[in-house]
Amino acid sequence: MTMRRILLVLALLAAGLLGTTTRAETAETVQVLVRDNVFQPATAELATGDTVAWENIGRVSHTVTAVDGSFDVVLREGQQFRRTFRKPGDVAYYCRFHGSSDGSGMAGSLSVTGTTVPEKDRIAGDDRFATALALSRYQFPDGADEVYLARSDLNPDALVGGSLTRGPILLVPSCGELPTAVKAEIDRLDPVKVVALGGPDAVCEDILDQAVAR
Repeated sequence: MTMRRILLVLALLAAGLLGTTTRAETAETVQVLVRDNVFQPATAELATGDTVAWENIGRVSHTVTAVDGSFDVVLREGQQFRRTFRKPGDVAYYCRFHGSSDGSGMAGSLSVTGTTVPEKDRIAGDDRFATALALSRYQFPDGADEVYLARSDLNPDALVGGSLTRGPILLVPSCGELPTAVKAEIDRLDPVKVVALGGPDAVCEDILDQAVAR
């Protein structure tokens, strides 16, 4: 290996870009068979991020019911229930038809070790306009007191406006026609005030007038 390549590998390792393994890459699925009147295995150990798959291979229906009430699913013959555990701790469960929450009868338990694993998600649209609309619906599902309009082709106003919390920032053209989807989102939010970020050269008065029109 040449000195240049060695230095590159060391740099990647230092940056955390090489030789790392994330929990998502090593997550496993633990299989629990639901037979007539028994969970097999009755106890299981797993790490945070792992998934447990219960499958009813018995001849009658059973439930997979958490003692803490976090899940309660009826499994008929041949059905499966899957759940990913993202927090460490002990999880006790039972069948409501053939067991009890005190652990008697048809019951099982899980021991989840590790650290809490956050869920992953993504908020996106087909373009920057649509992404701003998706963010608005995500953050303000029940409407907002204010709506802020930022010029779509220049970022500074939208970035500076990120400290505002009374409503979403929607992207608009500097002037011309207000996009129909943006107008529809403003109507859904039903704000008491619409604020243009920047002067008339950033968001013209005509765009602002269209935004407040009812």
